[in-house]
Amino acid sequence: MKTKRNLIQIWLLWAVLLPAVAQAQFTFTTRNGAITITGCNVNEGAVIIPGTINGLPVTSIGDYAFYYHWGLTNVTIPNSVINIGDFVFCGCSSLTSVTIPNSVTSIGDLAFAECESLSVMTVDALNAAYCSVDGVLFNKSTNALIQCPGGKAGSYIVPNSVTNIGESAFDVCMDLTNVMIGNSVSSIRVDAFYSCIGLTSVTIPTSVTNIEENAFIYCSGLTEFTVDALNAAYSSVDGVLFNKSTNTLIQCPGGKAGNYIVPNSVTNIEDYAFYFCGSLTSVTIPNSVTNIGFGAFYDCTSLTNVTIGNSVTNIGIFAFYDCYDLTGVYLKVTRRALARGRSRVPTTQSPITCRGPRAGIALPS
Repeated sequence: MKTKRNLIQIWLLWAVLLPAVAQAQFTFTTRNGAITITGCNVNEGAVIIPGTINGLPVTSIGDYAFYYHWGLTNVTIPNSVINIGDFVFCGCSSLTSVTIPNSVTSIGDLAFAECESLSVMTVDALNAAYCSVDGVLFNKSTNALIQCPGGKAGSYIVPNSVTNIGESAFDVCMDLTNVMIGNSVSSIRVDAFYSCIGLTSVTIPTSVTNIEENAFIYCSGLTEFTVDALNAAYSSVDGVLFNKSTNTLIQCPGGKAGNYIVPNSVTNIEDYAFYFCGSLTSVTIPNSVTNIGFGAFYDCTSLTNVTIGNSVTNIGIFAFYDCYDLTGVYLKVTRRALARGRSRVPTTQSPITCRGPRAGIALPS
């Protein structure tokens, strides 16, 4: 009897102290009779977000509230929360699971990005806005893939209901080896497969009409893109991604190695087209190319020389930045043009810098 009475006393004391504990753990704001969590003073272990603070409901988790709280392993979100803001749990690298209650109607951009230990995302079956299938977060109708948990491994098949793969949807899914993109997908958003270093191949189906900037950036294990021959917007040649007419080089896979010769059909090399291609040793750019985009060869750390054709009129800033092994950037000009003093050396938005290369000019025979 005494033990039972002691337990009741402890429970009552905890009920009194809980609001004070919550207030100590979290920073928050009050507006229109509701609480928004703006930060957390705890950086490790499990955290329980209370449903009320100071007698008011907690309805929102504000932008960046748990940003890079790398030691957090579990977070309990109460059924009072309606909104989860931008970047809320971004960088919580120890977070292993998360459950979205039925009350949540809005999840912001990159809310669960860079959570590489997150193996499963669970959504309450009664939630009217979101759902989870095989641990992956979707909108309720499953036509938008919002977030694949960073800890997902092996192969993954995007469901045929999906038309849109969201921004950073597979962000830092480092243990994924293969992703089969469903035949209904029309759009792959910016940074969709950011830093999927274990990904070795990607097949683009006929349905895809929009691939946004840096969709496959930092995929250092990716050796080839394969595009369905019936795709009307894109094509692949020698594993490299182009537009359909092959006059724009969009993305060289990060794992491509050795020497690479850009096809003569290309006139434009997109921004970041060879970004982080750390195994490329040399690149030859033909006379057909007129533009080399911003950061085109950024972080090509094994690149030793680049030959630039005589039609290039623009080289974007940081085009060869962090190319530590680059010893020569060669600009093709004709002897006749040099003799007349009118060589077609490209103009640039800024100097062609690459941290210490010895630049020269190679005259074509």
